[in-house]
Amino acid sequence: MAKPIKLPFEDAFDPERVHSATNINPDRLQEEYLAVPGDMSFFCGLYADAVECHLAAKRGLEFVESALRNKHRSYAVSGKRQTEGELDALVAGEAEYRQAREELDAAEVIKRRVGGVIAAIEAKRDMLISLGADVRREREWAPSINERERRAGVR
Repeated sequence: MAKPIKLPFEDAFDPERVHSATNINPDRLQEEYLAVPGDMSFFCGLYADAVECHLAAKRGLEFVESALRNKHRSYAVSGKRQTEGELDALVAGEAEYRQAREELDAAEVIKRRVGGVIAAIEAKRDMLISLGADVRREREWAPSINERERRAGVR
């Protein structure tokens, strides 16, 4: 089994950063809400990098496959025609093709991982908006909360 391929931007995909971007600290709702646009911007940038790496890997695979197909066609015994299935098998057996395929697969995994974080940030934003509306509604109907916050200087 080949070792995982490390894409150039993968260092920026820090588990702590992902955790803080996707989890809600109920004691700091305002700060969490204010952090969402920055987190979204950061991870959208990572997603763009992931798409770029994916497309480059896809082009690389197509180039390798084309070169290997031409190589195997030229080695074919004269007079004997190869079927597409035979040619596919010969190409898929080449180490160069397998390496290019692994790079494409690794790029796809990273792209999906970053896309999942973006979806989680969008869900977090929606939850924060909903929580904010609930807090405002609760303040309207609970004068004791309003009085306590007024005395504490909150609002």
